[in-house]
Amino acid sequence: MKDAARTSVLSSEWRQGWVSYPKLRLNSETMLGIRRGDIYYASEEKAQKYRGKFIENVHAVMRQHQGFWLEEFVLEYGFHEMDAHHIDSWVTRAASMRLKRLVIDLSELRLDCRFDLKQYALALQLVDEISTVEHLCILELRNLSLKPIGDFGGFLNLTMLELQHVCVAKDDLESMLCKCPALERLALNLWGRFVSLQIGHQLRRLEHFSLGDGTLVEKLQIDAINLKTISHSDNIREIVTRKDSRITETSEVPKCRSSFMHLRQLTLSMHLNSFCKFDILRLVDVLEAAPVLEHFELTVEEFMSPFLYGDESLPLVPIHPHDHLKTALFKGFAFNEDLVALALYILRSAESLELMAVRTRYESGRRMADHFLRREDSRNVVDIAPSVDCVRYFNDVDW
Repeated sequence: MKDAARTSVLSSEWRQGWVSYPKLRLNSETMLGIRRGDIYYASEEKAQKYRGKFIENVHAVMRQHQGFWLEEFVLEYGFHEMDAHHIDSWVTRAASMRLKRLVIDLSELRLDCRFDLKQYALALQLVDEISTVEHLCILELRNLSLKPIGDFGGFLNLTMLELQHVCVAKDDLESMLCKCPALERLALNLWGRFVSLQIGHQLRRLEHFSLGDGTLVEKLQIDAINLKTISHSDNIREIVTRKDSRITETSEVPKCRSSFMHLRQLTLSMHLNSFCKFDILRLVDVLEAAPVLEHFELTVEEFMSPFLYGDESLPLVPIHPHDHLKTALFKGFAFNEDLVALALYILRSAESLELMAVRTRYESGRRMADHFLRREDSRNVVDIAPSVDCVRYFNDVDW
């Protein structure tokens, strides 16, 4: 689709290629022909040009699409409430074509994004039509708000629902869930704290439920009779289940050992802040689950806590040998205890390591890398530099 999209954007002769395409993935690559990273570091003026061109191209695609059904519609761009009329029109058009999968990801794309811009609020009534209700199976929403549910009729055949960094009132969330009786998988990572949250008895088909670190729940009431697994961290104080509950697994840390037996290259990107916690040392379990891993890359786009104040703050991580790991890259290395502990774990456990490139955005991160990693680097494999030099050091590495 990417090649077709770029050609369609650049040449009017190819625009008819969109007419009946069953999967529309609308992002910076397909609509603008540029990488996400180019927008991330763009100036305000250039970012506005990108935004205007993106909107223009999406409108053209939606006008020309004449299919009677649409398998999936994926919108990935950093829009806000001021763009609501555009988003609403695209979603309404997509929903009218027997849509099966809807993804709206409005994650901010720019490094110097404005935090004073109001978040886009989605009205579920936009997709509350007979054609959509009957066919929509998967709904994924990220970095937006939900308007009050009101007279929303529900999604009768929705089997998977994922809400990531979504602002929604407790009553609206519970009402929405009750109107999705076919749900089998539910993943929530919502902004804020809930005194109580109920997974109602209406969800008779629900088997798997996960609650992300960004959501704090004092009391979780589960009445879904067929629920089998719950995945969460330490963000639930009390879980109340039915007496005839069939739950067989409550997982605080994902169990993934021996899951990636043939994985050789792993690239991860995280956007972390003080409102959305993630235990970076969980990645140790991921590394242990990939016994033949050769290249590990971790990008941290933002970091605010917890800070590292001395050697005694470093967590102790048991060493597990990683005999095949040759290169490791940390982008956005920060002044943080868990990140330092993860880097030290790799440095100590990977005897075949040939290069550990550490790229920092701030002086504090560089000082931490110098202090903790240099003294452990008996093989002289650690290379520390500002983030702008990341690519240059890896050009000659043969993956």
